[in-house]
Amino acid sequence: MNQFLDYLIGEFNNRRQAFSHPTRYAYIRVLHRKFSDELIYGEQAYAFKDVRPYRQFVLKPIQEDNTIRVVNYDINDPLRFVKGTNLEALTENDLILREGCDTIFTYKDNVFYGSLDGCECFVDWQGNKTYLQNKVELGLNYYNVFDKGMCAQTNTQLWGSKHGFFKFDKQPNVLG
Repeated sequence: MNQFLDYLIGEFNNRRQAFSHPTRYAYIRVLHRKFSDELIYGEQAYAFKDVRPYRQFVLKPIQEDNTIRVVNYDINDPLRFVKGTNLEALTENDLILREGCDTIFTYKDNVFYGSLDGCECFVDWQGNKTYLQNKVELGLNYYNVFDKGMCAQTNTQLWGSKHGFFKFDKQPNVLG
Protein backbone atom coordinates (compact mmCIF):
# COMPACT_ATOMS: atom_id res chain seq x y z
CA MET A 1 0.00 0.00 0.00
CA ASN A 2 2.86 2.42 0.77
CA GLN A 3 4.25 2.12 -2.76
CA PHE A 4 0.78 2.67 -4.23
CA LEU A 5 0.33 5.83 -2.16
CA ASP A 6 3.84 7.08 -3.04
CA TYR A 7 2.98 6.73 -6.73
CA LEU A 8 -0.53 8.21 -6.44
CA ILE A 9 -0.03 11.23 -4.15
CA GLY A 10 1.10 14.38 -5.92
CA GLU A 11 0.45 16.63 -8.88
CA PHE A 12 0.43 15.39 -12.46
CA ASN A 13 -0.10 16.90 -15.89
CA ASN A 14 -0.03 15.77 -19.50
CA ARG A 15 1.72 18.89 -20.84
CA ARG A 16 4.17 16.92 -22.95
CA GLN A 17 1.40 14.87 -24.58
CA ALA A 18 -0.99 17.81 -25.04
CA PHE A 19 1.66 20.01 -26.65
CA SER A 20 2.77 17.15 -28.93
CA HIS A 21 -0.81 16.30 -30.00
CA PRO A 22 -2.98 19.38 -29.30
CA THR A 23 -5.89 18.21 -31.47
CA ARG A 24 -6.11 14.89 -29.62
CA TYR A 25 -5.45 15.72 -25.97
CA ALA A 26 -6.50 18.64 -23.80
CA TYR A 27 -3.89 19.93 -21.35
CA ILE A 28 -5.05 18.62 -17.97
CA ARG A 29 -3.79 18.89 -14.40
CA VAL A 30 -4.50 16.15 -11.84
CA LEU A 31 -4.01 16.57 -8.10
CA HIS A 32 -4.07 13.82 -5.44
CA ARG A 33 -3.49 15.06 -1.89
CA LYS A 34 -3.78 12.90 1.24
CA PHE A 35 -5.80 14.68 3.93
CA SER A 36 -6.45 11.95 6.49
CA ASP A 37 -5.14 8.51 7.37
CA GLU A 38 -7.53 6.89 4.88
CA LEU A 39 -8.66 9.57 2.43
CA ILE A 40 -7.18 11.35 -0.59
CA TYR A 41 -8.60 14.51 -2.12
CA GLY A 42 -8.44 14.64 -5.90
CA GLU A 43 -9.28 16.99 -8.72
CA GLN A 44 -8.97 17.21 -12.47
CA ALA A 45 -8.87 20.54 -14.29
CA TYR A 46 -8.01 21.93 -17.66
CA ALA A 47 -4.62 23.51 -17.07
CA PHE A 48 -5.78 26.92 -18.28
CA LYS A 49 -8.97 26.83 -16.19
CA ASP A 50 -7.63 25.27 -13.02
CA VAL A 51 -9.63 27.49 -10.66
CA ARG A 52 -12.77 25.61 -11.83
CA PRO A 53 -11.96 21.90 -11.89
CA TYR A 54 -14.29 19.77 -13.97
CA ARG A 55 -14.03 16.97 -11.42
CA GLN A 56 -13.38 16.93 -7.67
CA PHE A 57 -13.51 13.73 -5.65
CA VAL A 58 -12.23 11.76 -2.67
CA LEU A 59 -10.53 8.37 -2.90
CA LYS A 60 -10.27 5.70 -0.22
CA PRO A 61 -7.72 2.97 -1.06
CA ILE A 62 -8.35 -0.36 0.69
CA GLN A 63 -5.98 -3.34 0.61
CA GLU A 64 -7.85 -6.55 -0.30
CA ASP A 65 -5.59 -9.61 -0.51
CA ASN A 66 -3.47 -9.07 -3.67
CA THR A 67 -5.44 -6.06 -4.93
CA ILE A 68 -6.15 -2.48 -3.90
CA ARG A 69 -9.75 -1.31 -4.15
CA VAL A 70 -10.11 2.46 -4.52
CA VAL A 71 -13.54 3.62 -3.38
CA ASN A 72 -14.70 6.86 -5.03
CA TYR A 73 -16.73 9.67 -3.49
CA ASP A 74 -18.22 12.90 -4.80
CA ILE A 75 -18.03 16.00 -2.60
CA ASN A 76 -20.85 18.31 -1.51
CA ASP A 77 -20.01 21.93 -2.41
CA PRO A 78 -16.59 20.98 -3.82
CA LEU A 79 -15.42 24.46 -4.88
CA ARG A 80 -14.43 25.11 -1.24
CA PHE A 81 -11.48 22.77 -1.81
CA VAL A 82 -10.07 23.88 -5.20
CA LYS A 83 -6.34 23.13 -5.53
CA GLY A 84 -6.45 21.17 -2.28
CA THR A 85 -7.18 24.17 -0.05
CA ASN A 86 -9.23 24.03 3.17
CA LEU A 87 -8.96 20.25 3.34
CA GLU A 88 -9.07 20.40 7.14
CA ALA A 89 -12.75 21.37 6.70
CA LEU A 90 -13.52 18.32 4.50
CA THR A 91 -15.38 15.72 6.57
CA GLU A 92 -17.07 12.41 5.88
CA ASN A 93 -20.40 14.30 6.02
CA ASP A 94 -19.33 16.06 2.80
CA LEU A 95 -18.83 12.77 0.94
CA ILE A 96 -21.28 10.99 -1.36
CA LEU A 97 -20.39 7.39 -2.23
CA ARG A 98 -20.21 6.78 -6.00
CA GLU A 99 -21.93 3.41 -6.20
CA GLY A 100 -20.36 1.05 -8.73
CA CYS A 101 -17.31 3.29 -9.23
CA ASP A 102 -14.65 1.36 -7.31
CA THR A 103 -11.40 0.90 -9.21
CA ILE A 104 -9.52 -2.37 -8.62
CA PHE A 105 -5.71 -2.29 -8.93
CA THR A 106 -3.32 -5.19 -9.34
CA TYR A 107 0.47 -4.95 -9.18
CA LYS A 108 2.94 -6.33 -11.71
CA ASP A 109 6.51 -5.33 -12.64
CA ASN A 110 6.48 -2.12 -10.53
CA VAL A 111 3.22 -0.88 -12.09
CA PHE A 112 -0.30 -0.79 -10.63
CA TYR A 113 -2.96 -1.63 -13.24
CA GLY A 114 -6.52 -0.57 -12.52
CA SER A 115 -9.98 -0.74 -13.98
CA LEU A 116 -13.55 -0.39 -12.85
CA ASP A 117 -15.29 -3.33 -11.30
CA GLY A 118 -18.21 -3.68 -13.76
CA CYS A 119 -20.25 -1.18 -15.83
CA GLU A 120 -22.29 0.36 -13.05
CA CYS A 121 -20.41 3.67 -12.64
CA PHE A 122 -22.93 6.11 -14.09
CA VAL A 123 -22.12 9.66 -15.15
CA ASP A 124 -24.66 12.23 -16.34
CA TRP A 125 -23.13 13.87 -19.42
CA GLN A 126 -25.00 16.64 -21.22
CA GLY A 127 -28.33 15.13 -20.22
CA ASN A 128 -27.35 11.59 -21.21
CA LYS A 129 -26.95 8.66 -18.84
CA THR A 130 -23.51 7.21 -19.50
CA TYR A 131 -21.41 4.60 -17.79
CA LEU A 132 -17.67 4.86 -17.31
CA GLN A 133 -15.16 2.40 -18.73
CA ASN A 134 -11.60 2.98 -17.63
CA LYS A 135 -8.08 1.66 -17.50
CA VAL A 136 -5.31 3.04 -15.32
CA GLU A 137 -1.55 2.51 -15.24
CA LEU A 138 0.19 3.97 -12.19
CA GLY A 139 3.96 3.80 -12.00
CA LEU A 140 6.93 5.69 -10.67
CA ASN A 141 6.36 9.31 -11.79
CA TYR A 142 3.48 8.61 -14.18
CA TYR A 143 -0.26 8.13 -14.15
CA ASN A 144 -1.89 6.99 -17.40
CA VAL A 145 -5.68 7.06 -17.64
CA PHE A 146 -8.04 5.94 -20.38
CA ASP A 147 -11.62 6.99 -19.56
CA LYS A 148 -14.56 6.52 -21.90
CA GLY A 149 -18.18 7.48 -21.29
CA MET A 150 -20.51 5.00 -22.95
CA CYS A 151 -24.19 5.69 -23.65
CA ALA A 152 -26.22 3.48 -21.32
CA GLN A 153 -28.84 2.88 -24.05
CA THR A 154 -26.72 2.36 -27.16
CA ASN A 155 -23.30 1.39 -25.70
CA THR A 156 -21.64 3.93 -28.03
CA GLN A 157 -18.90 6.26 -26.79
CA LEU A 158 -20.16 9.78 -26.00
CA TRP A 159 -17.17 11.27 -24.19
CA GLY A 160 -13.57 10.60 -23.25
CA SER A 161 -10.45 9.79 -25.19
CA LYS A 162 -10.72 8.40 -28.68
CA HIS A 163 -6.91 8.23 -28.98
CA GLY A 164 -5.84 6.08 -26.04
CA PHE A 165 -4.39 6.89 -22.65
CA PHE A 166 -3.97 10.38 -21.25
CA LYS A 167 -0.33 10.26 -20.10
CA PHE A 168 0.26 12.30 -16.96
CA ASP A 169 3.76 13.00 -15.67
CA LYS A 170 4.26 13.48 -11.95
CA GLN A 171 5.52 16.97 -11.16
CA PRO A 172 8.33 17.69 -8.71
CA ASN A 173 7.21 18.65 -5.22
CA VAL A 174 8.22 22.33 -5.07
CA LEU A 175 7.38 22.54 -1.37
CA GLY A 176 10.24 20.26 -0.42
